Amino acid sequence: MNGLNRIFVAAALVMVASPAMASKARVNSLQGALGVVDTQTVFAQPGYMHKLNKYLTYEFGATTVTGAPKAEGGFMMEKSGRRWGAYLGHLSAYQNTFRGLDGFQRQDNPVDLFYGQDNWGANVSLSNSDDETTGAKQTTLIGRFGLVRDVDEFAATVELIANAEKTGGVKYTGAPVLEATYLRKMDEFTFQGLVAYGQGKTNGGTGDVDLKYTGLEASIMHRPVADIYYGAGATYGSLDRAGKKLETTAVPVFIGLEKDMFSWMTVRGSVKQNMLLGQTKNEIAGTNAQRNVNNTTVAMGLGFKQSGFTFDGTMSAGTSGDINAANFLTTASMTYNF
Repeated sequence: MNGLNRIFVAAALVMVASPAMASKARVNSLQGALGVVDTQTVFAQPGYMHKLNKYLTYEFGATTVTGAPKAEGGFMMEKSGRRWGAYLGHLSAYQNTFRGLDGFQRQDNPVDLFYGQDNWGANVSLSNSDDETTGAKQTTLIGRFGLVRDVDEFAATVELIANAEKTGGVKYTGAPVLEATYLRKMDEFTFQGLVAYGQGKTNGGTGDVDLKYTGLEASIMHRPVADIYYGAGATYGSLDRAGKKLETTAVPVFIGLEKDMFSWMTVRGSVKQNMLLGQTKNEIAGTNAQRNVNNTTVAMGLGFKQSGFTFDGTMSAGTSGDINAANFLTTASMTYNF
C-alpha cells in the first residue's frame, strides 16, 4: 500500500467514530438519523432484536473482504420470548481500517451469533483464517451487548482478540477496541453520545509501531413529524501512529425524511454537511490543516415492500444528479419478514 492510500485509510478511521449501521442502502439514505431500528443496527445495539420481526436478510455485494459493498446476510428467530440468530460476513469497521493501514488480512468469513431475552441482547463474532499460499492469517473475537428501555438505550462493544500476520513474519495486534453508546429519547428529541478507544501494534522486525485511536461523538435530532428529522452533532477522532497524529473535528448538520409514498414503496432522502468548525490535521502525512472544506452530500433511496419482502436500494442520482437506467439503484438488499 502506497503512502497516499495509507493516508486515505487513516482518514477513514477517524470518521468511524460511530460505525453503527442500518441496512446498507437505508443508512446511506438516512444520513444523521439516530435510533434507526433495522437488520444491521443490531450489531451496534443488540437490544434492537426485540423490536424487529423474525427475518431473513441479504446484502448484495462483492465476495472479497475489500468489496464495497460486501456480500453478507443472516436471520433472526423467536420462540417463547427468546430471540436468537446468526449472520455471515459482517466486518468490524475498526478492524477493517486498522488492518488496512499496513495491508494485513481483514476478517475472513466472520460468523455472528445473537441471543436475547426481555429487553437485552448479546452478540459474539468469530473469524479465523490461514492462507499458506500468501502467508496471511488472522483471528478475531468480538463481543457486543445492548439494553433497550422505554426512553434509554445502552450498548457496548469489546473487540477482545484481533491478531493478523503476513509474509516475512510481520505481525499485527489490534485489541482491545472498546466502544460505549448511550441514547435517550425525549418526546420529539433524540440524544446520543458515543465514546470509543482502540489500540494496536505492528511488528515487522524493525521495531514496534504503536496505533491508538480515540473517538468522541454527541448528536441531537428533532422529529417535528414522524417522517422528517433534522439535527446536528459534534465529533472528534484522533489516530496516533508512532507518535504522529491524524486529528479530525466536525460539526455535521443534517436534514432527512423517510415516507411511504405508496403502501408498497418508501422514499428516503437526506442532506448533510459540516458547519464552520470542521478541521483535519494530518501529522502522519505532514500536510497543512484543512478547515471546513466542502462536503455537502445528498443521499436518496427507495424501498419496495410486498408480501413480507422488502427490497432496498440507494438511488445513484443522489451523487451523480442523473437518473441513469443503467445504474439506477445501488447497494441493494433484500429482507423477508415473517
